[in-house]
Amino acid sequence: MLKSIFTLMLTVALGFSLSACTRGAEIIKKTTTKTTLNISYYNVKYGNDWINDIVTEFKKSNPEIIVNLSGDAQLNNKLSLLLGAQQTPDIIFASQTNWRYYAANGYLANLNGLYSTVIDNNKHFSEKIQPGFLNNFSYNGSYWVVPWGDGVTGLIYNSSLFKSNNWEVPTTVAELKVLITQMKAKNIQPFSWGGNDLDGWNDIVTGWWVQYEGENAIKDYLQMQGPQVYGQIGRLKGLETFKDLVCDVTNSIDNPLSADDNRVFSEFYSGKAAMLPGSYIYKTMTSNKPPVDFEMKMMRLPAIDGAKQADLDVSTSGDFAAIPAGAKNEKNAEKLIAFMSKDDMLSLFTLKTGSTRPFVYNAVGTKGLTGLTASAAELWQNDKKIYMYSLNPVYYSQFFDWPLSGSPLIQILSGNETAQSAFDKNVEYAQNNWDNAVRKYS
Repeated sequence: MLKSIFTLMLTVALGFSLSACTRGAEIIKKTTTKTTLNISYYNVKYGNDWINDIVTEFKKSNPEIIVNLSGDAQLNNKLSLLLGAQQTPDIIFASQTNWRYYAANGYLANLNGLYSTVIDNNKHFSEKIQPGFLNNFSYNGSYWVVPWGDGVTGLIYNSSLFKSNNWEVPTTVAELKVLITQMKAKNIQPFSWGGNDLDGWNDIVTGWWVQYEGENAIKDYLQMQGPQVYGQIGRLKGLETFKDLVCDVTNSIDNPLSADDNRVFSEFYSGKAAMLPGSYIYKTMTSNKPPVDFEMKMMRLPAIDGAKQADLDVSTSGDFAAIPAGAKNEKNAEKLIAFMSKDDMLSLFTLKTGSTRPFVYNAVGTKGLTGLTASAAELWQNDKKIYMYSLNPVYYSQFFDWPLSGSPLIQILSGNETAQSAFDKNVEYAQNNWDNAVRKYS
């Protein structure tokens, strides 16, 4: 009997021991299980540092998630292939505008859950996005993408050169024209720019158009209720101002269309030219670094003659992040995107890229900004913003702002078009093709 009792006790003890070992093994297994998150991103516009640093911070509180980063200068050209692949990334950061095509065709994961997630300061994700931007990211009553980058439209200037010559920062185009005359009198070219910078000039033309028309008229334009919206006179005024300032060859460095980034920045950093056009691109700045003692800032776009709202800043950024419908790790993908949208990570993005994101945060308060990035952040934070997006598929699928053949600036620069003829031809094209576009995309 004693032997039986002893045997029973030993069996129970061994059972408890084995059970404890099993639970211990399960705990070890749970704590060491790794999940992989694959991210592909367009690395031309903002570089690589921002995402490397944000992922480093993310992994401190999420050590069980392995994050694989793939920067790709050709990502925009193969976005459709990535979204439709069997082994699609979990997150894609792209620099395109027509994401609605991918949403309508089932390529994107529904992000309504992410948009209702509470992040820092007890705000939902949707409350963190700039109010003028939020509605642009819904389609058929749901959210499918997340805004990535934002920008400021203005002129970058050599602030040391301005100071040494006692030049005031111009607030109007009329003042800018006077300043240009003063610069040329000292053998300083007003503008340094190259063929790669036409997008920057296009942003400036759009900025003048927006200033001239005012916020309400631009909102009417973006409703796209008919081809007549392309007849807004502010569009013509913007083109005319561009022609006056930029088609005058004495206002820019020699043969600017053939100038590469190296020559553009060399002329600017040496003090031979005083200003750069448009929203600057981080990539070109980092690959053409200024001298240590070089000081530059961004000025608000000088107001066009007849402007209704001089402090109305336009954003044409089309950058977005999306989770593909075929992503294997959707929940952790949402977790990382939410983490990126916290105040401290938004500031880290601004510090590393010199750019902003269209979220509500204190970009000006970011520590470590240079004179240029601090002045750009101040304009972005304090000016009235309008985002050039339309929910009408006629706009985003076909016409955009210059329906005939895209921006007409190169035709105006080459002398093949005047501002008036380019304006008239775009209006005529919109009128002649509107009904077909509506039938195709309605």
